[in-house]
Amino acid sequence: MQESRISNKPFIYNPQLHLSPRGWTDYFWEKLSSEADALIAMTDFEKNFFVQRGISAEKVHRVGVGPLVVEDSTLDFRQKYDLEDKKIVLFLGRNVEYKGIEELLMAARLVWKKLPDTYFLFAGPKEGNAEEIFHQYNDPRIKVLGFVSESEKTALLKACDVFCMPSMEESLGGTFLEAWMFEKPIIGARISPLIELTKNGEGGFLVNPDPEEIAEKILLLLQDQDLSNRMGQWGKKRVLDNYTWEIITQKMEDIYRKSVEK
Repeated sequence: MQESRISNKPFIYNPQLHLSPRGWTDYFWEKLSSEADALIAMTDFEKNFFVQRGISAEKVHRVGVGPLVVEDSTLDFRQKYDLEDKKIVLFLGRNVEYKGIEELLMAARLVWKKLPDTYFLFAGPKEGNAEEIFHQYNDPRIKVLGFVSESEKTALLKACDVFCMPSMEESLGGTFLEAWMFEKPIIGARISPLIELTKNGEGGFLVNPDPEEIAEKILLLLQDQDLSNRMGQWGKKRVLDNYTWEIITQKMEDIYRKSVEK
């Protein structure tokens, strides 16, 4: 890359990214995990973290999480910002450096070379040096919305063409599920939880934290509506088959029931 991030740190990609070990170094947290009748994990990746540290696999249950969307949201973000005929790429989550906000901002400049009418919307609380990062990428086609309500979040998911959050740290990635509920194709980082969630890139693309690669995938999805539709439809089926709140609730009830029986 000719440009560098505001922090002047190089792009770092570690495919062996693991769960933070900080909790495991706490004696009481480790003891509680070891003595618990059951542990709830988001993914098999997370489950294996505990198993590799001596917790019985029978005690660790992969449950996941369901999407949080408002069914009756009537807000229209395209109308609100006069974007009826524009392409929209949405980032929805904590606006913090490790979530890939600067990589996406750098990718935006590359996307504009081919699709100059593409808008990039960032929704979620700003943390760390996010304010400084956004200041360096000032452009009317970038809209930083800050914290949004559940109704606004749903409206944004309805409005966008592509959901992109190249975060290098996710426990599961609930916002990807929420984007899939509206049949939106997703772009995420190639990390173990998302490889598992997407079955290695179904429902969207998994990328390295490289602006050129992110821009390439954004352009591909914006220019190929059939591909976008297929990926979005795959994602919605993935949610309905595995991550509805009814499914999550049933899993939790089964875990409690078996724990009580023991």
